[in-house]
Amino acid sequence: MIAYDDALKIIRETILPKEPGTEKIFLTDAVGRICAENPVAGLDIQPFDNSAMDGFAVHLSDLATASTASPVKLKKNGIIAAGQDTDGITLENGTCWHVMTGAPLPAGTEAIIPVENVTIENDIVAFTEKPA
Repeated sequence: MIAYDDALKIIRETILPKEPGTEKIFLTDAVGRICAENPVAGLDIQPFDNSAMDGFAVHLSDLATASTASPVKLKKNGIIAAGQDTDGITLENGTCWHVMTGAPLPAGTEAIIPVENVTIENDIVAFTEKPA
């Protein structure tokens, strides 16, 4: 085993560039290299708010009293799939929208509740917990 200071010296000599300065290289040649600046994407992908999971778009206030003993039941307005246009679709109080992974969110969405955490019966969705 070597001393901490000796190990730190070896690491610094190994990972730090030998010569000061930066260079521009192809991304494919960057493996094992240190980036001199934070990379910034030219555009957002996706350029809209979207769901990271299959679930239900809701207002937080609608689920304020949700519990296992007293589930909150909301009317499902419909399903929004990835790639679907949601212009003009707004989440109304007392309702929810079923959204698929990657789907754009209806205006007014404050949270997505995973589909695994609800019970669905026809067009009524029962929520038994408050969003975290």
